Amino acid sequence: MLNWYDGEPSDPIRPKDVEKKFDWRSQGLSQEQRQIIDRLRYFDSPDYVPEWLPRPDIPGFTVRIAGIECFKVSANGTIAFPCHRWPKPVDRRTAVLERLADALGNEWFKGREAKKKSCDVSFLFRGPDDVKPLVEALSELSS
Repeated sequence: MLNWYDGEPSDPIRPKDVEKKFDWRSQGLSQEQRQIIDRLRYFDSPDYVPEWLPRPDIPGFTVRIAGIECFKVSANGTIAFPCHRWPKPVDRRTAVLERLADALGNEWFKGREAKKKSCDVSFLFRGPDDVKPLVEALSELSS
């Protein structure tokens, strides 16, 4: 297995090595998954800030949009949305999740206002171009 990690989950990892380890681990993903993740990783917007997470077992990054942690991407090809930590009121979360469902044509988002759920990036996105509607919808959390 190309991206098998044989260390202990508690092994320390230096922050500067997280991105390198992420690149190595994600080589085992499909080309479609890597393209989507690259778009999530390098989306160009002044309010879009990726931060590397020093997790040795499955390295990843979290993305803040206008200062709000909106989602996390792992080297295993999954994306997680910490909806339960998004700003209140809950009806604002609901509106953003409904917009995400409409923009991406995926009902997966509905009913997740108080949950942190993850799934494969290729399940949520048809391709890298779906990242722009995601960012536009999540930008509404800060307004």
